[in-house]
Amino acid sequence: MWDRVDSEARELMKGKVELTAASAEQLDFLRSKLDPLIEKKLADISSAIGIDAKAAYEEMVADAQSGGAATQ
Repeated sequence: MWDRVDSEARELMKGKVELTAASAEQLDFLRSKLDPLIEKKLADISSAIGIDAKAAYEEMVADAQSGGAATQ
């Protein structure tokens, strides 16, 4: 389903939207700002519901990076 929806959306954007990949410097800047927020939220979740939220997050990230192969 998502491949179809993504394809349709890309067609609708042709000639209207220019996508530009972020540079390494831009990504580093974003990570420097977001990583502390993510770590704090994971710690809050862990203490609030008693799970290892960081491990769950890392598993989710690995799964997304592998295209879903990590959980199959």
